[in-house]
Amino acid sequence: MRTSLLLSLFCLCVAATGHAQDPAPAPASAADPVAEADALVKQRGLKNYQRAVELYGAALEKKPGDEDLMFKLATALNSVMRTKTYGNIITIEGKTIETDKNKKLWADHGKRSLDLLEKLKAKRKGDIEFQLQYAEAFMYHSASFGLIKAVTSGTATTYKENANTLIKLNEKADGGVGHIYLGGFYLVAPWPLSDDDESLSHYEKAVKLAPQSVRNQYYRGLRAYVDEDWATAKTHWTRAKDQKCGLKSELDFCWRLKKEAEKGLAAVANK
Repeated sequence: MRTSLLLSLFCLCVAATGHAQDPAPAPASAADPVAEADALVKQRGLKNYQRAVELYGAALEKKPGDEDLMFKLATALNSVMRTKTYGNIITIEGKTIETDKNKKLWADHGKRSLDLLEKLKAKRKGDIEFQLQYAEAFMYHSASFGLIKAVTSGTATTYKENANTLIKLNEKADGGVGHIYLGGFYLVAPWPLSDDDESLSHYEKAVKLAPQSVRNQYYRGLRAYVDEDWATAKTHWTRAKDQKCGLKSELDFCWRLKKEAEKGLAAVANK
């Protein structure tokens, strides 16, 4: 199981009920493209996010250095990646979605987002919303390199630092996503970086902080599945399947989490 998971170091976290990924676009507003983009982001959906990227990008070209626009563009870029690649989820088979196509997207959008956020980092230190976006952008950009390069280049260290910063700033942020990042890291990292006890501890903390999270229940079930703890896997995957998606980051790919939970339940049905 661990061998099949090794290429998923950075596929952790971060998930709309059903397949409704592309709601009707918000009304256009030629007079205020930024307001239009804001409305599109609020409505969610891949096409809306992609259009928002275009609008924020065009606005930033007219007002280079505008910090508010830089942050909005980075957030929209992250939303495109999160929605289109399902938060870089780890499937129940231990397979990743680190396809060449996805890596290309992460390399482009991830770098754009990270570059924008790096320019804001000094001024927004201590801002939890900034740190959430920064950690996510870093995760996608790093995933574009692949596991071995990421580990040997020291990227893994920064990845863990980002997760720990989230926990220190606000452990409850996005349903304890800092713990989800670390739980996944210790689950799939190669020896000697892997640590089953640490992985379990972080996943349990995330579930305790936000038991209503479909994402948290799914990953706790996955940890149990890897450990061949079938009863615990059934419990958490049943919750993931039945609960409503509520966390902000879940709403962009929660349907995929539920699909994987259902597959997991089928896999452990007779165990």
